[in-house]
Amino acid sequence: MLVRKGVRLMQWFAKHRMRFGQRDTLMAQFVQFAIDSVFPKETVVTMYAHTGHLNYSQTIEPAHLNYYSAGHYLKEKYGENYRCIDIVTYQGATIVSDKYGAYAGSKLAAVPQRSIEYQLGQLGVDSVYLPMSKLQSSEALQMRMAGNGSIKVQFIYGYPQARVDGVLFVRNVDPVIKSERIIKEWQEGTKRMFKAYQEALGKMKAM
Repeated sequence: MLVRKGVRLMQWFAKHRMRFGQRDTLMAQFVQFAIDSVFPKETVVTMYAHTGHLNYSQTIEPAHLNYYSAGHYLKEKYGENYRCIDIVTYQGATIVSDKYGAYAGSKLAAVPQRSIEYQLGQLGVDSVYLPMSKLQSSEALQMRMAGNGSIKVQFIYGYPQARVDGVLFVRNVDPVIKSERIIKEWQEGTKRMFKAYQEALGKMKAM
Protein backbone atom coordinates (compact mmCIF):
# COMPACT_ATOMS: atom_id res chain seq x y z
CA MET A 1 0.00 0.00 0.00
CA LEU A 2 2.82 2.40 0.87
CA VAL A 3 4.67 1.54 -2.35
CA ARG A 4 1.52 2.20 -4.38
CA LYS A 5 1.01 5.56 -2.67
CA GLY A 6 4.68 6.41 -3.19
CA VAL A 7 4.40 5.68 -6.91
CA ARG A 8 1.27 7.83 -7.22
CA LEU A 9 2.97 10.73 -5.49
CA MET A 10 6.08 10.37 -7.64
CA GLN A 11 3.94 10.44 -10.78
CA TRP A 12 2.39 13.72 -9.63
CA PHE A 13 5.80 15.01 -8.55
CA ALA A 14 7.41 14.26 -11.94
CA LYS A 15 4.74 16.20 -13.84
CA HIS A 16 4.85 19.32 -11.64
CA ARG A 17 6.57 22.32 -13.21
CA MET A 18 8.35 23.15 -9.92
CA ARG A 19 9.34 19.63 -8.92
CA PHE A 20 12.15 20.50 -6.49
CA GLY A 21 9.91 23.05 -4.79
CA GLN A 22 7.39 20.30 -3.97
CA ARG A 23 9.76 17.97 -2.13
CA ASP A 24 8.46 18.80 1.35
CA THR A 25 4.83 18.72 0.24
CA LEU A 26 5.49 15.22 -1.07
CA MET A 27 7.14 14.14 2.18
CA ALA A 28 4.23 15.45 4.26
CA GLN A 29 1.60 13.75 2.08
CA PHE A 30 3.41 10.41 2.28
CA VAL A 31 3.74 10.62 6.08
CA GLN A 32 0.09 11.64 6.47
CA PHE A 33 -1.01 8.68 4.37
CA ALA A 34 1.09 6.27 6.46
CA ILE A 35 -0.28 7.66 9.74
CA ASP A 36 -3.93 7.91 8.69
CA SER A 37 -4.29 4.86 6.42
CA VAL A 38 -1.60 2.30 7.26
CA PHE A 39 -0.59 2.42 10.91
CA PRO A 40 -3.06 1.35 13.63
CA LYS A 41 -4.91 4.22 15.28
CA GLU A 42 -3.08 5.88 18.21
CA THR A 43 0.30 4.62 16.93
CA VAL A 44 3.19 6.81 18.05
CA VAL A 45 5.34 7.48 14.97
CA THR A 46 8.96 8.60 15.32
CA MET A 47 10.76 10.11 12.33
CA TYR A 48 14.46 10.91 12.02
CA ALA A 49 15.34 13.48 9.37
CA HIS A 50 17.04 16.83 8.84
CA THR A 51 15.48 19.61 10.93
CA GLY A 52 15.22 21.66 7.74
CA HIS A 53 12.46 19.26 6.70
CA LEU A 54 10.76 18.54 10.05
CA ASN A 55 10.67 22.01 11.65
CA TYR A 56 7.44 24.04 11.77
CA SER A 57 8.51 26.89 9.54
CA GLN A 58 10.25 27.00 6.19
CA THR A 59 13.08 24.95 4.76
CA ILE A 60 16.66 26.24 4.79
CA GLU A 61 16.74 27.52 1.22
CA PRO A 62 13.18 28.09 -0.05
CA ALA A 63 12.80 27.14 -3.71
CA HIS A 64 9.92 29.61 -4.00
CA LEU A 65 8.02 32.10 -1.85
CA ASN A 66 5.66 29.61 -0.18
CA TYR A 67 8.09 26.72 0.17
CA TYR A 68 7.15 25.41 3.62
CA SER A 69 8.77 22.43 5.32
CA ALA A 70 7.12 19.04 5.67
CA GLY A 71 6.95 19.73 9.41
CA HIS A 72 4.90 22.86 8.74
CA TYR A 73 2.22 20.80 7.01
CA LEU A 74 2.32 18.06 9.65
CA LYS A 75 1.99 20.62 12.46
CA GLU A 76 -0.91 22.22 10.61
CA LYS A 77 -2.70 18.86 10.38
CA TYR A 78 -1.89 17.23 13.73
CA GLY A 79 -1.39 20.26 15.99
CA GLU A 80 0.07 19.41 19.40
CA ASN A 81 0.23 15.74 18.42
CA TYR A 82 3.20 16.60 16.19
CA ARG A 83 6.44 17.59 17.93
CA CYS A 84 9.87 18.34 16.48
CA ILE A 85 12.99 17.88 18.63
CA ASP A 86 16.27 19.16 17.17
CA ILE A 87 19.60 17.47 17.94
CA VAL A 88 22.45 19.99 18.18
CA THR A 89 26.13 19.68 18.95
CA TYR A 90 29.03 21.87 20.02
CA GLN A 91 31.91 20.26 18.17
CA GLY A 92 33.11 17.19 16.32
CA ALA A 93 32.73 15.73 12.85
CA THR A 94 29.99 14.25 10.73
CA ILE A 95 29.59 12.19 7.59
CA VAL A 96 29.05 14.08 4.36
CA SER A 97 28.72 12.80 0.82
CA ASP A 98 29.75 14.24 -2.49
CA LYS A 99 27.56 14.19 -5.58
CA TYR A 100 28.90 10.76 -6.53
CA GLY A 101 27.82 9.15 -3.27
CA ALA A 102 31.27 8.75 -1.67
CA TYR A 103 31.10 9.19 2.12
CA ALA A 104 33.79 10.70 4.34
CA GLY A 105 34.19 12.34 7.75
CA SER A 106 34.23 16.13 7.79
CA LYS A 107 34.95 18.47 10.71
CA LEU A 108 32.10 20.70 11.83
CA ALA A 109 32.53 24.48 11.81
CA ALA A 110 33.22 26.25 15.12
CA VAL A 111 30.08 27.51 16.85
CA PRO A 112 29.50 31.32 16.77
CA GLN A 113 28.68 33.12 20.02
CA ARG A 114 25.14 33.99 18.92
CA SER A 115 24.26 30.36 18.32
CA ILE A 116 22.13 28.15 20.54
CA GLU A 117 24.94 25.56 20.39
CA TYR A 118 27.45 28.03 21.86
CA GLN A 119 25.09 29.08 24.66
CA LEU A 120 24.40 25.48 25.67
CA GLY A 121 28.11 24.68 25.42
CA GLN A 122 28.82 27.22 28.17
CA LEU A 123 26.92 25.02 30.64
CA GLY A 124 29.88 22.64 30.70
CA VAL A 125 27.77 19.47 30.46
CA ASP A 126 28.01 16.59 27.99
CA SER A 127 24.30 16.61 27.17
CA VAL A 128 21.14 18.47 28.11
CA TYR A 129 17.59 19.00 26.84
CA LEU A 130 16.32 22.55 26.43
CA PRO A 131 12.57 23.08 25.87
CA MET A 132 11.86 26.10 23.71
CA SER A 133 9.43 27.38 26.35
CA LYS A 134 12.57 28.64 28.12
CA LEU A 135 13.20 31.10 25.30
CA GLN A 136 11.28 34.21 24.27
CA SER A 137 9.26 33.87 21.06
CA SER A 138 11.05 36.95 19.69
CA GLU A 139 14.53 35.65 20.55
CA ALA A 140 16.60 35.14 17.38
CA LEU A 141 19.61 32.83 17.54
CA GLN A 142 21.81 31.04 15.08
CA MET A 143 21.38 27.30 14.65
CA ARG A 144 23.51 24.81 12.75
CA MET A 145 21.78 23.65 9.58
CA ALA A 146 24.54 21.63 7.90
CA GLY A 147 22.96 18.83 5.94
CA ASN A 148 24.07 15.62 4.27
CA GLY A 149 26.32 17.54 1.88
CA SER A 150 29.27 19.67 2.93
CA ILE A 151 28.17 23.31 2.96
CA LYS A 152 30.31 26.35 3.69
CA VAL A 153 27.72 28.27 5.74
CA GLN A 154 26.59 25.95 8.53
CA PHE A 155 24.68 28.44 10.71
CA ILE A 156 21.60 30.53 9.98
CA TYR A 157 19.58 32.96 12.11
CA GLY A 158 16.05 32.03 13.09
CA TYR A 159 13.50 31.96 15.88
CA PRO A 160 14.05 28.59 17.59
CA GLN A 161 10.68 28.67 19.38
CA ALA A 162 8.91 28.95 16.03
CA ARG A 163 10.82 26.02 14.55
CA VAL A 164 10.98 23.26 17.17
CA ASP A 165 9.64 22.22 20.57
CA GLY A 166 13.08 21.67 22.04
CA VAL A 167 16.71 20.89 21.38
CA LEU A 168 18.75 17.93 22.61
CA PHE A 169 22.33 19.15 23.06
CA VAL A 170 25.28 16.75 22.75
CA ARG A 171 28.73 18.29 23.27
CA ASN A 172 30.80 16.03 21.01
CA VAL A 173 29.92 13.97 17.95
CA ASP A 174 32.03 11.58 15.87
CA PRO A 175 31.25 10.20 12.42
CA VAL A 176 30.60 6.50 12.04
CA ILE A 177 32.58 5.76 8.90
CA LYS A 178 30.93 2.72 7.35
CA SER A 179 32.93 0.00 5.68
CA GLU A 180 32.83 -0.60 1.93
CA ARG A 181 30.75 -3.71 2.59
CA ILE A 182 28.10 -1.75 4.48
CA ILE A 183 27.99 0.97 1.82
CA LYS A 184 27.61 -1.66 -0.91
CA GLU A 185 24.78 -3.38 0.98
CA TRP A 186 23.04 -0.02 1.36
CA GLN A 187 23.41 0.67 -2.37
CA GLU A 188 22.08 -2.79 -3.26
CA GLY A 189 19.12 -2.22 -0.95
CA THR A 190 18.38 1.06 -2.73
CA LYS A 191 18.43 -0.74 -6.08
CA ARG A 192 15.92 -3.31 -4.79
CA MET A 193 13.65 -0.52 -3.55
CA PHE A 194 13.66 1.23 -6.92
CA LYS A 195 13.03 -2.07 -8.68
CA ALA A 196 9.96 -2.60 -6.47
CA TYR A 197 8.68 0.88 -7.41
CA GLN A 198 9.23 0.14 -11.11
CA GLU A 199 7.36 -3.16 -10.87
CA ALA A 200 4.49 -1.49 -9.02
CA LEU A 201 4.35 1.27 -11.63
CA GLY A 202 4.25 -1.31 -14.42
CA LYS A 203 1.33 -3.13 -12.78
CA MET A 204 -0.57 0.14 -12.28
CA LYS A 205 -0.09 1.08 -15.95
CA ALA A 206 -1.44 -2.32 -16.98
CA MET A 207 -4.70 -1.81 -15.05
